[in-house]
Amino acid sequence: MIIKLLLSLLFCLPLLSEVVLAKQVDKKVVKVQTDKSDTMTQADNKSVADNKSISLDIYNGKEAFKRAEKRCSAKDAESCYFLAEFYIDGKVVKKDYKKAIAIYNKLLSAKSLYGYLGLGMMYEKGFGVKKDHYVALEYYDHSCSLDSALGCMKLADLYERGTVIRFDPERTLSLYMRACSLKSMEACSMIGGIYELGIGMGQDIEKAIYYYDIACKGDHLEACSSYANLLESR
Repeated sequence: MIIKLLLSLLFCLPLLSEVVLAKQVDKKVVKVQTDKSDTMTQADNKSVADNKSISLDIYNGKEAFKRAEKRCSAKDAESCYFLAEFYIDGKVVKKDYKKAIAIYNKLLSAKSLYGYLGLGMMYEKGFGVKKDHYVALEYYDHSCSLDSALGCMKLADLYERGTVIRFDPERTLSLYMRACSLKSMEACSMIGGIYELGIGMGQDIEKAIYYYDIACKGDHLEACSSYANLLESR
C-alpha cells in the first residue's frame, strides 16, 4: 500500500508538470493444512485467453455468467474462479458468499491454486467468513507456491502493509520478484519503483530502469512513463 501510493505519486508528477507547461504555452496465524506435493490441475494450465470472454464481461450480463457456469461444470478451474466472483459481486446474479466459498472449497479439494487464491481473498475481506489476515496470508502463500502471480502479489501486499507482521521490505521485494518472474507486469513495475525510491534499501536507478523496461514491454503504461522519465533524467 505504501509502495503503491508512492509509485502513483511518481506517475502523476510528470503528468501534472506537462499540464502546467501546456497552460503556459496555450495561455495523473492460523495454519492452513497444505500438502507441498500439490500441483496445478490440468485446468489451471489452460490459456487465460480461453476465458477472456468471461473475465472481460464479468459484470456485463448473464451471458458471461452462463459461460462461466458451463465451463466450470466441465471442470475448468479458472472458469469456476470467475463464477465465484459473480456471486461475490452480486451485479449479475444475487450475491451469495456461501456459494462462492463452496466453489472455492471445491477447487481447494482438487488442489487447484484458484481455491487457495479465492479463499485467501474471502478471509482478507471478511466475505462470508470472519476477517482473518493470518488465514488469508497462509492461503495466498500456498497459491504463490503453486505459481500464482496474483497470489504472490496479494501476499506481498499483506507484508507491505504490515497487516500480519511488521513491514518487511526484503520479503516484499522477493515476492514481487517472484510475481514478476511469473509474468505479472504490475509486479515488475512495483520492483522498478522500489529501486527508484530506495524503499527499505539503497536506491538503484539502473535496476529501476531494468524492471520498468520489462514492465513497459509488457504494456504497463505507468512503467513506460517511469522508464522514459528515468532515462531522460539520467
